[in-house]
Amino acid sequence: MAWKRGTLTKGTSMSSPRVAAVEMLRGRPRRAAQDAEAGPQRKSGGIRPGNGAKEQTRGDGDGEGGDGAPTERVTLGQRGVGRPPSESFHSASKSGTPQDAPCPAAPEPEEEPFARMDPAQARAARIRRDRAIAAKAVAQQKLAERAEEAVRAAARQAEEAERVSHDRPAIGAPAHLSRETGPAARLVHGQHFPHGFQAVEYVYGSEGTWKRIGEVRYDSNLFREHASDAHPLDPEKLEDACSRHQHTCCDLDGNVMFDPGRLGKVQQCCGGTAFAFHEHCGLVCSGKKGRMRLLFNFDDNVLGHCVSQIYSKPAPSGLDASDANAMNQTFCRWQAVVNGSPKSPVSAYLTGAWFSRVEALWKNNSKIQQTALKGLYHVINGSLSEGFLAWQWLRDHSGAEYDGSMYHFVYKRLVRTSDVALFKILTAALLAADLGTPSIFSEDARQLLVDHVVALRVVLLHSVVETAWMGPSPNKRVNYNGGMRAAQTRGGMKRWASGWAESTDGLGGSGYVDSGSTFLAILALGACCSMVFEPGISPLLWDDKGYILRHHVLSASSLKNNMPGLMVAGPFWNFPPGHYRVDYYLRARAPHHTPTSTNDKMTLPSGDVCTLEVRDAGQCVGDDGGVLCSRVLQPGDFGAGNHWSRLSCQLVLTNPLNALDFRVEWHGNASLDIASLSISATA
Repeated sequence: MAWKRGTLTKGTSMSSPRVAAVEMLRGRPRRAAQDAEAGPQRKSGGIRPGNGAKEQTRGDGDGEGGDGAPTERVTLGQRGVGRPPSESFHSASKSGTPQDAPCPAAPEPEEEPFARMDPAQARAARIRRDRAIAAKAVAQQKLAERAEEAVRAAARQAEEAERVSHDRPAIGAPAHLSRETGPAARLVHGQHFPHGFQAVEYVYGSEGTWKRIGEVRYDSNLFREHASDAHPLDPEKLEDACSRHQHTCCDLDGNVMFDPGRLGKVQQCCGGTAFAFHEHCGLVCSGKKGRMRLLFNFDDNVLGHCVSQIYSKPAPSGLDASDANAMNQTFCRWQAVVNGSPKSPVSAYLTGAWFSRVEALWKNNSKIQQTALKGLYHVINGSLSEGFLAWQWLRDHSGAEYDGSMYHFVYKRLVRTSDVALFKILTAALLAADLGTPSIFSEDARQLLVDHVVALRVVLLHSVVETAWMGPSPNKRVNYNGGMRAAQTRGGMKRWASGWAESTDGLGGSGYVDSGSTFLAILALGACCSMVFEPGISPLLWDDKGYILRHHVLSASSLKNNMPGLMVAGPFWNFPPGHYRVDYYLRARAPHHTPTSTNDKMTLPSGDVCTLEVRDAGQCVGDDGGVLCSRVLQPGDFGAGNHWSRLSCQLVLTNPLNALDFRVEWHGNASLDIASLSISATA
């Protein structure tokens, strides 16, 4: 028996079970190669693979055993080679594999890659090759899995974005607006009568902050983070200069008026033809006039632009970006407030970058505004649970306590109008998002939101600064102001609502009535609806039957002295045809109260409390008397104790010559309070 190159003894191969498995996976079956190597006289029927098997062949006279004697060949690590038929049969029977399976056709023999190496080198080379093949297979498998996961994640994100942008209605807006390309939801604010309307007229009037632009200067800055060598930090110098000349500077967000290239400097100013809002006109909370401040801020005018679109007024200049600087790259913290405004100078998209910038704005200051804006970010992008968590944080840090003498919450830690306004906007946005079926929030959470949205409204109305200003014009078309004044005097409002100072103390003080606080308060009073009316004040009407307007709530609290009748009627205005929802904020109070609770255990007397109706006075009176919708309220329709309730009516308006009359008829069975009523276009 002679030794052969590349083998050990008697034709022994250096392969291993792992190598054989890898080669079988690569499509190179070891068995076929060995069949060809064994020769045509190998017995193949019924033999199954086995480790370390012996193969018996008859000598063919060409090699060893050429005299015809059987030659025994041992092949290490190879299956199905040299095993006796009986042993292979028993092995195959135990595994349950058929014994007569046909063998594959033998391919052409291939030269062993390591045949010319000595045994030790060949073995090491095979090990390295097998490890490389296995590592490559594992890497390819991981890459394939990662690619598939990336495709699935992209598909999920696209599906979620499609669902959010197309299926989620805009908050406080007609449903068809939600089909536009944009964020998940948009805050659409409406008009507020009479306080919002009066404040807008005052701001645009001769004593307001709406001024023609002359030569605007940019010398100093108010905020350290935006100071530079060309524009150093010098608040005292800027304060003195703004009393004589028109100035601008970087606002808290880093934006400058009349800077279309966003280069941090005044580039163009259409002197004489442009108008904008400056900071304040010197009016203080006590009604006296001081020195005005002619400082034109970018952020104040962004809010003013939104107000101008709502109340159909001229828009301020100096906000637009050039074509080379897309508007969605202009960061402004008020994007979350005005993102539903048409033709807005800032983008309606709230991205993660915007969220990060907002988080970095108030590092060493109060986080009330920051948390409110972050809550609006979550609501607009569809995460109502995160928005409600932000709302809870605001409630806990606002010092909210229930005042039993005024029957609503007070906020001892909210000392700025902007804080109250943003809290009110976030609360209204959460309520507007909860109008679907089924309800998103629990009954307790919804009750909290309704109670606080009414209380925050009372705080804003309580802090408004009133003046003796006689209105914007005496002509006949706007002579409505005179009629409003008479009705206000009758309802308790003696003067003209002229704006809000940053301090919430509306009874006096030295705080200036500034444009930013006024615009935020106006938007908050009309947040997430189309129009809001205050009861007991024009343009709404009411019967003179002893109803009392106190704490900005119209009450029929004395069952003996107040007579049943219309507590709300009017305004007999024309509305565009469409679908509308009317929300009444009502409370049927319990007979008694305690100083610090809402009396959840108190029960109301039986019987109808009131009837809600919407009539079209411009419609020909038929059997229905022009009634578009009607709803009779029972004690069970109201919140327990002294909680407020939001009760709604749906209507479809088809008459283009309509004159709508919103009515609340009190039946005299239980005390009834009316906070406000809002109208929203739904489709």
